[in-house]
Amino acid sequence: TQNYRLDIASQSSSRSTRAGFYNARPSLSLDGKTLVHVHQAERGQGFYLDSQDLASETMRILHQGSDGDSPSVAANGAFVVFAEQGQLKRVSVDTGKVETLIGRSNAG
Repeated sequence: TQNYRLDIASQSSSRSTRAGFYNARPSLSLDGKTLVHVHQAERGQGFYLDSQDLASETMRILHQGSDGDSPSVAANGAFVVFAEQGQLKRVSVDTGKVETLIGRSNAG
């Protein structure tokens, strides 16, 4: 599974993601420069929440160990919000720090 972008004016499409076996559930930043998606490097490996600079195609792992359901880039571009195991979480694009916003914490 890969992500594609469509140029509305020309009606032409191009592949946005090139690396990995699986790239899905994309979310585009408001400035259109960054794509966040769920990534799997090879079949059978774990899932990651990745950020991809569309100009350079550079990918960066934001969060690993989850399928990061429904990622969405915050309006300010500083965080990505996603669901994981019944919790709503956010990860900082700059630091990678993950915080639980809603739901039970696994901490004891």
